[in-house]
Amino acid sequence: MQFLGQQFYVPFLRLWNATKTFYSTFQFTGTANRTHTLQDRDGTLADLGAQTFDGAQRGVFKTLADASTIAVDLSLGNNFRVVLGGNRTLGTPTNGGEGQQGVISPCQDATGSRALAYTWFWTYGGGFVGILSTTAFTFDMLSYTVNYWLLSTFTVTSATPGVFTVVAHGMVSGRQCQLSTTGALYTGLSAATTYFVHVIDANTFHLSTSMVNLRAGTYVATSGSQSGVHTIHCAAGTLSLLKATP
Repeated sequence: MQFLGQQFYVPFLRLWNATKTFYSTFQFTGTANRTHTLQDRDGTLADLGAQTFDGAQRGVFKTLADASTIAVDLSLGNNFRVVLGGNRTLGTPTNGGEGQQGVISPCQDATGSRALAYTWFWTYGGGFVGILSTTAFTFDMLSYTVNYWLLSTFTVTSATPGVFTVVAHGMVSGRQCQLSTTGALYTGLSAATTYFVHVIDANTFHLSTSMVNLRAGTYVATSGSQSGVHTIHCAAGTLSLLKATP
Protein backbone atom coordinates (compact mmCIF):
# COMPACT_ATOMS: atom_id res chain seq x y z
CA MET A 1 0.00 0.00 0.00
CA GLN A 2 1.34 3.41 -0.93
CA PHE A 3 0.33 6.91 0.10
CA LEU A 4 1.74 9.69 -2.04
CA GLY A 5 0.94 13.24 -1.06
CA GLN A 6 -2.20 12.20 0.87
CA GLN A 7 -3.08 13.72 4.24
CA PHE A 8 -4.73 11.72 7.00
CA TYR A 9 -4.87 11.73 10.78
CA VAL A 10 -3.43 8.94 12.94
CA PRO A 11 -2.70 9.29 16.70
CA PHE A 12 0.19 6.83 16.42
CA LEU A 13 1.96 4.64 13.89
CA ARG A 14 2.97 1.07 14.68
CA LEU A 15 5.62 -0.71 12.57
CA TRP A 16 5.98 -4.49 12.85
CA ASN A 17 8.94 -6.64 11.86
CA ALA A 18 8.54 -9.23 9.10
CA THR A 19 7.44 -12.03 11.46
CA LYS A 20 5.14 -9.74 13.52
CA THR A 21 6.93 -10.61 16.75
CA PHE A 22 8.22 -7.08 17.53
CA TYR A 23 7.01 -3.60 16.75
CA SER A 24 7.94 0.06 17.16
CA THR A 25 5.37 2.68 18.01
CA PHE A 26 5.59 6.32 16.90
CA GLN A 27 3.37 8.59 19.04
CA PHE A 28 2.42 11.98 17.63
CA THR A 29 2.36 14.54 20.45
CA GLY A 30 3.99 17.60 18.84
CA THR A 31 2.41 21.03 18.63
CA ALA A 32 3.97 22.06 15.31
CA ASN A 33 4.03 20.63 11.80
CA ARG A 34 6.90 18.25 11.17
CA THR A 35 8.11 16.04 8.34
CA HIS A 36 9.61 12.66 9.24
CA THR A 37 11.54 10.81 6.54
CA LEU A 38 11.98 7.04 6.94
CA GLN A 39 14.97 5.31 5.40
CA ASP A 40 14.38 2.98 2.47
CA ARG A 41 16.56 0.07 3.54
CA ASP A 42 16.66 -2.54 6.29
CA GLY A 43 18.81 -2.41 9.38
CA THR A 44 19.89 1.21 9.64
CA LEU A 45 17.58 4.10 10.37
CA ALA A 46 19.82 7.01 9.45
CA ASP A 47 22.57 7.87 7.00
CA LEU A 48 23.64 11.19 8.47
CA GLY A 49 25.87 13.71 6.80
CA ALA A 50 26.89 17.02 8.35
CA GLN A 51 24.43 18.16 11.01
CA THR A 52 23.89 21.59 12.55
CA PHE A 53 22.49 21.83 16.08
CA ASP A 54 21.08 25.00 17.60
CA GLY A 55 21.27 23.70 21.17
CA ALA A 56 23.79 22.06 23.48
CA GLN A 57 24.63 18.39 22.95
CA ARG A 58 25.76 16.45 26.02
CA GLY A 59 27.35 13.08 26.55
CA VAL A 60 26.89 11.73 30.07
CA PHE A 61 29.79 10.22 32.02
CA LYS A 62 29.63 6.45 32.34
CA THR A 63 31.19 4.98 35.48
CA LEU A 64 33.85 2.32 34.92
CA ALA A 65 34.35 -0.47 37.42
CA ASP A 66 37.56 -0.18 39.40
CA ALA A 67 39.80 -3.22 38.86
CA SER A 68 43.46 -4.08 38.45
CA THR A 69 42.86 -3.74 34.70
CA ILE A 70 40.02 -1.29 34.02
CA ALA A 71 37.65 -2.49 31.31
CA VAL A 72 36.38 0.14 28.84
CA ASP A 73 33.42 -0.68 26.58
CA LEU A 74 33.36 2.14 24.03
CA SER A 75 29.85 1.23 22.87
CA LEU A 76 28.45 2.54 26.17
CA GLY A 77 29.35 6.17 25.58
CA ASN A 78 32.10 8.66 24.88
CA ASN A 79 32.86 9.94 28.38
CA PHE A 80 33.89 7.81 31.35
CA ARG A 81 35.02 8.19 34.97
CA VAL A 82 36.58 5.81 37.47
CA VAL A 83 37.74 6.11 41.09
CA LEU A 84 41.11 4.42 41.45
CA GLY A 85 41.35 2.11 44.46
CA GLY A 86 44.99 1.22 43.78
CA ASN A 87 47.62 1.29 41.07
CA ARG A 88 45.71 0.36 37.92
CA THR A 89 46.07 -0.36 34.20
CA LEU A 90 43.72 1.17 31.63
CA GLY A 91 42.69 -1.85 29.55
CA THR A 92 42.42 -2.23 25.81
CA PRO A 93 38.84 -1.15 25.03
CA THR A 94 36.17 -3.28 23.42
CA ASN A 95 33.58 -2.31 20.78
CA GLY A 96 35.55 0.65 19.51
CA GLY A 97 35.45 2.40 16.18
CA GLU A 98 37.80 4.63 14.24
CA GLY A 99 37.26 8.30 14.99
CA GLN A 100 35.52 7.94 18.37
CA GLN A 101 36.55 10.69 20.76
CA GLY A 102 35.85 11.51 24.38
CA VAL A 103 37.37 11.76 27.82
CA ILE A 104 38.26 9.33 30.58
CA SER A 105 38.44 10.88 34.04
CA PRO A 106 40.52 8.92 36.60
CA CYS A 107 39.84 10.10 40.17
CA GLN A 108 42.06 9.61 43.20
CA ASP A 109 40.47 7.97 46.24
CA ALA A 110 41.00 9.07 49.86
CA THR A 111 44.48 7.55 49.87
CA GLY A 112 45.67 9.22 46.67
CA SER A 113 48.96 8.63 44.82
CA ARG A 114 47.30 6.00 42.61
CA ALA A 115 49.22 5.43 39.38
CA LEU A 116 47.71 4.50 36.01
CA ALA A 117 49.50 2.30 33.47
CA TYR A 118 48.30 1.54 29.94
CA THR A 119 47.96 -1.46 27.68
CA TRP A 120 49.44 -1.57 24.17
CA PHE A 121 46.40 0.16 22.67
CA TRP A 122 46.97 3.48 24.45
CA THR A 123 49.74 5.93 23.53
CA TYR A 124 50.48 9.54 24.37
CA GLY A 125 51.27 12.13 21.76
CA GLY A 126 54.88 13.26 21.91
CA GLY A 127 56.13 9.92 23.20
CA PHE A 128 55.82 10.62 26.93
CA VAL A 129 53.51 8.88 29.39
CA GLY A 130 51.26 11.14 31.44
CA ILE A 131 51.55 10.99 35.23
CA LEU A 132 48.33 11.54 37.14
CA SER A 133 47.79 14.03 39.94
CA THR A 134 48.45 12.38 43.30
CA THR A 135 46.44 14.41 45.84
CA ALA A 136 43.49 12.57 47.41
CA PHE A 137 40.10 13.18 45.74
CA THR A 138 41.53 15.05 42.75
CA PHE A 139 40.66 14.03 39.21
CA ASP A 140 42.37 14.37 35.84
CA MET A 141 40.96 14.34 32.33
CA LEU A 142 42.36 12.02 29.67
CA SER A 143 41.18 13.11 26.23
CA TYR A 144 41.25 10.20 23.79
CA THR A 145 40.87 9.55 20.07
CA VAL A 146 40.56 6.12 18.48
CA ASN A 147 42.95 6.52 15.56
CA TYR A 148 42.09 3.25 13.82
CA TRP A 149 40.24 0.02 14.57
CA LEU A 150 40.22 -3.35 12.81
CA LEU A 151 39.08 -6.53 14.51
CA SER A 152 38.94 -9.44 12.06
CA THR A 153 39.80 -13.06 11.52
CA PHE A 154 42.81 -13.72 9.30
CA THR A 155 44.70 -16.45 7.49
CA VAL A 156 48.47 -16.68 7.13
CA THR A 157 50.89 -18.73 5.06
CA SER A 158 53.78 -20.77 6.38
CA ALA A 159 56.62 -18.89 4.67
CA THR A 160 59.58 -16.55 5.03
CA PRO A 161 58.08 -14.07 5.48
CA GLY A 162 54.53 -15.13 6.34
CA VAL A 163 51.80 -13.49 4.27
CA PHE A 164 48.66 -12.52 6.17
CA THR A 165 45.27 -12.11 4.51
CA VAL A 166 42.26 -10.04 5.56
CA VAL A 167 40.03 -9.11 2.62
CA ALA A 168 39.79 -5.31 2.22
CA HIS A 169 41.68 -4.77 5.46
CA GLY A 170 41.94 -0.99 5.01
CA MET A 171 45.21 -0.74 6.95
CA VAL A 172 48.29 1.34 6.23
CA SER A 173 51.88 0.40 6.99
CA GLY A 174 53.10 1.20 10.49
CA ARG A 175 49.91 0.38 12.36
CA GLN A 176 50.23 -1.76 15.46
CA CYS A 177 48.29 -4.93 16.15
CA GLN A 178 48.00 -8.00 18.35
CA LEU A 179 46.92 -11.55 17.55
CA SER A 180 44.75 -14.12 19.30
CA THR A 181 43.60 -17.62 18.41
CA THR A 182 41.23 -20.36 19.46
CA GLY A 183 43.96 -22.90 18.70
CA ALA A 184 47.66 -22.51 17.93
CA LEU A 185 49.57 -19.97 15.86
CA TYR A 186 52.46 -20.84 13.56
CA THR A 187 55.94 -20.86 15.06
CA GLY A 188 57.23 -17.30 14.86
CA LEU A 189 53.95 -15.78 16.04
CA SER A 190 52.75 -15.16 19.58
CA ALA A 191 49.42 -14.08 20.99
CA ALA A 192 49.22 -10.87 23.05
CA THR A 193 52.41 -9.54 21.41
CA THR A 194 52.52 -6.21 19.59
CA TYR A 195 53.42 -6.35 15.89
CA PHE A 196 53.61 -3.69 13.18
CA VAL A 197 51.92 -3.93 9.79
CA HIS A 198 53.56 -3.75 6.37
CA VAL A 199 50.86 -3.54 3.70
CA ILE A 200 51.40 -5.58 0.53
CA ASP A 201 48.09 -4.82 -1.14
CA ALA A 202 44.42 -4.29 -0.31
CA ASN A 203 44.06 -7.82 1.09
CA THR A 204 47.49 -8.93 2.31
CA PHE A 205 50.26 -7.75 4.61
CA HIS A 206 53.39 -8.75 6.54
CA LEU A 207 54.10 -8.24 10.24
CA SER A 208 57.27 -6.98 11.90
CA THR A 209 58.25 -7.27 15.56
CA SER A 210 59.29 -3.60 15.86
CA MET A 211 59.23 -0.31 14.00
CA VAL A 212 63.00 -0.67 13.50
CA ASN A 213 62.47 -4.01 11.76
CA LEU A 214 59.55 -2.62 9.78
CA ARG A 215 61.69 0.20 8.40
CA ALA A 216 64.46 -2.29 7.61
CA GLY A 217 62.08 -4.59 5.72
CA THR A 218 62.50 -7.43 8.22
CA TYR A 219 59.24 -9.34 8.54
CA VAL A 220 58.07 -12.27 10.66
CA ALA A 221 58.73 -15.76 9.26
CA THR A 222 56.20 -18.49 10.00
CA SER A 223 56.69 -22.27 10.14
CA GLY A 224 55.39 -25.47 11.71
CA SER A 225 51.69 -26.09 12.13
CA GLN A 226 48.64 -24.09 13.13
CA SER A 227 45.07 -24.74 14.28
CA GLY A 228 41.91 -22.89 15.20
CA VAL A 229 40.55 -19.51 14.19
CA HIS A 230 42.96 -16.58 14.30
CA THR A 231 41.99 -12.96 15.03
CA ILE A 232 43.92 -9.75 14.49
CA HIS A 233 43.19 -6.57 16.44
CA CYS A 234 44.80 -3.61 14.69
CA ALA A 235 43.99 -0.54 16.76
CA ALA A 236 45.38 2.47 18.60
CA GLY A 237 44.12 5.25 20.81
CA THR A 238 45.95 8.50 21.48
CA LEU A 239 45.73 10.18 24.89
CA SER A 240 46.42 13.67 26.17
CA LEU A 241 46.38 14.58 29.87
CA LEU A 242 44.77 17.59 31.50
CA LYS A 243 45.84 17.53 35.12
CA ALA A 244 43.67 18.60 38.03
CA THR A 245 44.14 22.07 39.42
CA PRO A 246 44.73 22.50 43.19
